[in-house]
Amino acid sequence: MYKKICHLLIFLFLVVVFTGLLPVFCYAQSPSPTATPSDPGGGLVPSDERARIPNPLGEGATLNTVARAIINAAYALAGIVALIYLILGGYQYITSSGNPDMAAQAKGTIFNSIIGLVIILCSYLIIHFVLVRIGAGGLLIAS
Repeated sequence: MYKKICHLLIFLFLVVVFTGLLPVFCYAQSPSPTATPSDPGGGLVPSDERARIPNPLGEGATLNTVARAIINAAYALAGIVALIYLILGGYQYITSSGNPDMAAQAKGTIFNSIIGLVIILCSYLIIHFVLVRIGAGGLLIAS
């Protein structure tokens, strides 16, 4: 019973705030309190003189350049992960101490990481080729 009363009070509080008190603070449709006859906008900046927010991606950044940057970063990350696995497999092979099971597992890790590097390189080349052929300019970002 106590829980139901608490939920009801919270609901009524939210209804009062969002239907009664909140619209009082919306001045979007009412005239500005600082409006004067010479400045009816009340100090508002005209639309042609809006504040310019600098683009964090650079002045010429478009969706195309952002997509290229994301794809290139994903390829770089995938390449780094594959190289880490290659180094890990080499370390496992060196420390296998003649144990054939550990050596076989290390060889598998090395083989799989090399296959991963080949797949990454091939996919990069295929996507670059397709983008050049359709006229999108490839994956290389011109600076």
